[in-house]
Amino acid sequence: MQIEPSDQPSLDFYQDLHGLESIKQNPDSAEALQGVARQFEVQFLKEVLHQMREATDVMAGDDSLVSSDSVRFYQEMCDSQLAMAMAGQNKTGLQDKIIDQMSHLLPDAAPTGKTDEKLKRSS
Repeated sequence: MQIEPSDQPSLDFYQDLHGLESIKQNPDSAEALQGVARQFEVQFLKEVLHQMREATDVMAGDDSLVSSDSVRFYQEMCDSQLAMAMAGQNKTGLQDKIIDQMSHLLPDAAPTGKTDEKLKRSS
């Protein structure tokens, strides 16, 4: 899988907590909604990757080379960074759908309509 650079602002590193500060400063903006949607997608993708790892760990067994705590620690770090890179691509459409569903709650945000366009193109 090739990960291409994103046009969106980068989250850079999975442990960087300063990305949420911009959302806290102006919570009623379209940019904040986009940031929250992206953070949600990151968490969702991290959980998907975590569940996939657990499924393969069960099949590998306790005697496997990848069953040590240190390997799991580094796999978790890698999966977190991978989830951020995947969310930066916005290929799942989850961010657009969240923005479409929640934008009516913000006074200055308008629905993007990107989700409907993607569905029409795929059918």
